[in-house]
Amino acid sequence: MDDLSLLLHIAALVLLILCSGFFSGSETALMTLNKLKLKHQSKEGRKGAKIVESIIKRPDSLIGTILLGNNLVNVASSALATSLAISLWGSELGLLYATILMTLVLLIFAEVTPKTFAAYHSEGVSYMVARPLKLLMVLLKPFVLFVTFFSNGIIKFMGIKKIKSDVLTEDELKTMILLGEEAGFLGSKKKEMLHGILDLRDISVKDVMVPRTDIFAIDIESPMDEIKEKILSTPYSRIPVFRKNIEKIEGVLLVNDFLRAMATGAKINLEEIITPPYFIPESKDIQEQLTDFQKKRVHLAIILDEFGGIEGLVSMEDLLEEIVGEIWDESDSRERWIVKHRDGSMTVDGKLTIRDLGKELEVDLPEDEFNTVAGLLLHGLGTIPSGGDSLEYMGFQFTAVKVEGQAVKKVRVKKITEL
Repeated sequence: MDDLSLLLHIAALVLLILCSGFFSGSETALMTLNKLKLKHQSKEGRKGAKIVESIIKRPDSLIGTILLGNNLVNVASSALATSLAISLWGSELGLLYATILMTLVLLIFAEVTPKTFAAYHSEGVSYMVARPLKLLMVLLKPFVLFVTFFSNGIIKFMGIKKIKSDVLTEDELKTMILLGEEAGFLGSKKKEMLHGILDLRDISVKDVMVPRTDIFAIDIESPMDEIKEKILSTPYSRIPVFRKNIEKIEGVLLVNDFLRAMATGAKINLEEIITPPYFIPESKDIQEQLTDFQKKRVHLAIILDEFGGIEGLVSMEDLLEEIVGEIWDESDSRERWIVKHRDGSMTVDGKLTIRDLGKELEVDLPEDEFNTVAGLLLHGLGTIPSGGDSLEYMGFQFTAVKVEGQAVKKVRVKKITEL
């Protein structure tokens, strides 16, 4: 082999190795590209974004083109290297040298290096390779269709179904929120709101309801003077109305409607101004319920247990608080629920929900067996506690501070210090 022929063989071999690196890097860059960022750039009209978007929308054709092209150049480069080595060192040594050298060269220069570079610079590489890849997808289309036809047939024969995955899973979104907070793009309040939205389907209305024992309601058969006194002294804007007992709820009274009726000076008939009650099952998730509140244009729902009995009630405000946090108005008293002490402990209301306590303590407390702090003590101790009785749970000490009859009113919560 003369010098010119040797140089041409080497030049062709280098070109084929570069082409192999092109295909390897293209695959890594396009597969790791941030699809949401690409969509945003495409909408903003960034040059080349629409081309990149158009080729990744056809993954079968794209992957087929890359793999076919990569295999063609790898086979060609190996054949050329073998021919060159045999001409230089003979058939036995040439074949051995070609195998060893091409394995190392392809691994370093056509696989590891281009893929590593593309992984670190996926956006830039994707924009650079998009146009030539689009052209190759057209030129190699007949061959790619032929290959994918047989590969899809084999997959179908094996009973493997194609699964179309979501753009982002819930866990991926939560990770992005965490990264956004660490990078300083999201404040803690925004982070809590986003997590609240993602968790809506995992929370039932029972988890956030006002329990039956705490429902403020009026008996429609009570004297009107007594009803007026109760309504004027309550901070609520909507009040359930029952007949004889709470199990027989007949409607919901809007306080504004009652006040307007009072202003006329005429005799008030509650049955004429109450709205029909809206009943829901305790298992309903709050995302679905929030949508139903909007569709039905109501703000209060009565929750039923599996036997049809009254379990509690939930308002639009209760659901919104799961997203934005506690909504405190003039009638609310945060101190009633949580009082923090200098030693790091806190005294909480027995009716404080486990969810709200978990948010305050920044820990994930299980809610399977009980919904309130009082319920936690009752369940853990197995009896109605007396003042001073305590329980250790999830790294915290819960101590009954105030007990009235069978009700645990106040509980001291303190983190257990590890020695």
